[in-house]
Parts: sequence; C-alpha cells; structure tokens
Amino acid sequence: MPDGRLLVTIGDHSMDGWNAGLQVAQDPAYSFGKTIAVGPEDGSAEIYSSGHRNAQGLAVSAAGQVWSTEHGPEGGDELNLIEKGGNYGWPLATYGTQYGTFSWPLTLEAGKVEGLIEPYFTWVPSIGVSCVSEITSPRFERWRGDLLACSLRDQEFWRLRVREGRVVMAERFPFGQRIRDVI
Repeated sequence: MPDGRLLVTIGDHSMDGWNAGLQVAQDPAYSFGKTIAVGPEDGSAEIYSSGHRNAQGLAVSAAGQVWSTEHGPEGGDELNLIEKGGNYGWPLATYGTQYGTFSWPLTLEAGKVEGLIEPYFTWVPSIGVSCVSEITSPRFERWRGDLLACSLRDQEFWRLRVREGRVVMAERFPFGQRIRDVI
C-alpha cells in the first residue's frame, strides 16, 4: 500500500452459514473472509475489508486502488475494487449458486443486498479466476492502465478496461494452461 502496509487475504474456509453454521466473513471476531492490513514495522493488523469468500488475487494500482479477484460458488467469480471498511457481501450476496442448483440459499435476489458492495465485475459462469495485475509496462502502451485477470479452470487471461467507475471492455485470451500468477 502507499502507506507501507501490506494487505493479506484470508478465505472463509467454507464457514458460510450454509455449508457450516458460522458466517465468519460477516463476523468481525474472525479474520476469515477478510482482507487484513498489516503494518510490517510494528506488527499491527486491522480488518481492511470483509465479506469475502475466497480471494485469489490482490493488486494495488499505480493510482492506489486496491483490486481483488475472488472465487464465487458455482458461477459468480468476482473482480472487486476494495475500499477500506467495505463489506462485499459474502455469504449474503453473490451472483453464484449452490453447486448443482440454480440459486444461492442465503439470498433472495442474486448479488444485491442493501448496504453491501456489489462486485465491480462478475464472471458467470465461473472461470476459476486467479491473479489480478495492472498493466504498467511501456511495452504494452495500448493496454497501459488496464487490468489483467487470469484463470485456472478456463486457462485464459482477461484484459479489463476500467473507465469512469465501470468495466467498459472485457477481452478474453485463451492460453491453454492454468495461470496462477502473472507479472
């Protein structure tokens, strides 16, 4: 982060209120389902954001924006623009479904719950999203400032152009191998 802190993501470990009785991503007493800001100088730690299922990628852009990619349940992989103190809804809000069904049992309307932040972009069906990175290299001048998100299951990468608070273009590039990370 610009202030020297490091961000760490921690998944919910299937403690989502459906597969297990606890909804840890919504409970501030647990670090599961959270993004944690850690101060490497003093060892401090605080919850930066909550309501996450299984974050896979995390990047801070040149402008200081924090981007995260996250696995949804069946369908509903997400790109999130992380805000300090933001709650991203899991397990109360998702565009994914319970495996083998057509809905997520803990929400009435897909994705949106009042007071919770919706994903910036959602992949339905899921691509098995992994890393996210901002393209800054002068070698890719036409792509500079775009995001690059990669996938495990679909073995591809996506170039995402963000303008005026939304993804205006998502371009898919088949790669033929699982991609865990990209630099």
